[in-house]
Amino acid sequence: MRKNILLAVLGLFFALPALGQIIDVTKNGRTESVEKLPVVRVGVGMTLKELQTGSTFSFEVEPGKENETQLLYVLQPYKFIYVDGHRELVLTGIGGEGFLTVIMTTNGQVDNINVTVQNRKLALDEALTRAEYIYSWFHNSGFSLGPKPRLFYINRLRGGYFSNPIKSFSEARVHLLDATEKIENIDLFSLTEGSRGLTLNLKNSRRMKAQFNEKLNDESHSLNEQEYYLNLFITSLH
Repeated sequence: MRKNILLAVLGLFFALPALGQIIDVTKNGRTESVEKLPVVRVGVGMTLKELQTGSTFSFEVEPGKENETQLLYVLQPYKFIYVDGHRELVLTGIGGEGFLTVIMTTNGQVDNINVTVQNRKLALDEALTRAEYIYSWFHNSGFSLGPKPRLFYINRLRGGYFSNPIKSFSEARVHLLDATEKIENIDLFSLTEGSRGLTLNLKNSRRMKAQFNEKLNDESHSLNEQEYYLNLFITSLH
């Protein structure tokens, strides 16, 4: 139910010198120093107070309503730190206009996090490189595919659903470049560990808009087009 609320809200709206960092952060057309970016330090199960104390970004909540369901938005470039036990996933310079982050708290605790893990639209190989880095980080933190492993599955294909398993990132790349499939939206992986679960979704915005504009159906530049969005959804399973 809480996940559906968050997804409904989301529906309204890199150079990669080293994995885990993005330095081409801009604000009003000017380069913005990554040292000056606000920090969001968050983890599933973290209390609202811990989120507020550990972050330099201001998450203001009306006094007396701390235990009510809150949707906390980040709409500017920032440094993302995801905390899981003693490990931290750090992505510097993500976010900004069009790259939304939403954190949901219930009963004073973080139970859903949705992060667009970029600061501009990506080309396919950039997106898959970043996706593989995120997968490796969570896998090394003890997250797994669950009792029925399926590393990748296509979430939506033009005209219906297609859920044949894809066994690697390279195989996903082949399918994403297949002009006969025109994949618009794919869940690259879903992992769980204890009370936490996550999904990384990849969307091609041109293909999604092509449903309404036939001129956007040209697939000749699909490899290099910067039309991809990566959305990381982390949730409490309880």
